[in-house]
This record gives sequence, structure tokens and C-alpha cells, in this order.
Amino acid sequence: MRAIDADTTKAGDQKFEWIGTKEFSGRGVGGELRYFYDNDPRVTGTVIQGDVTGDGRADFEIEISTNVGETIFGGNALIDESDFLL
Repeated sequence: MRAIDADTTKAGDQKFEWIGTKEFSGRGVGGELRYFYDNDPRVTGTVIQGDVTGDGRADFEIEISTNVGETIFGGNALIDESDFLL
């Protein structure tokens, strides 16, 4: 994640703020990184999203897919801030 400018509303290269499963704030300042579990019945997985413009919408996302039942966690990847170089 370090190679991505987390906040395109500011000059320079800012780092992401990990907000876990919270919704994007949409407060006009970019740089939020979140995740949620996608419970699509065909493929269950975890989606990582980043808001670099501060509009409260994901500007990019990364999906970590696992087949349902493939892991003891029901297909969901366990994610936290330490999994990323912010």
C-alpha cells in the first residue's frame, strides 16, 4: 500500500489510515482503508477498499476470494492493520 498515495487531495505522498470495518467517513479527506466480508453465495471472501479522494466511496478494491468451506473461518480471511505496509 505504500506505493499508493492515500490522499490525492493533498500534495505529496500520504499513508493510509486503517479504519477496519467502519464505513468511509466521506469527510473530504482521502486516505482511508477498510475491509468487509463479501457473502456472495458463489464465492465468499474479504474485500479491501481504499478511498483516496475523500468522497466516501471506494476508489479501488482488492478481493481475497476463497471457496465457501475452504477455510475453518467459513471462507473469510482474517485481516487487520498489521497485514499492510501503510
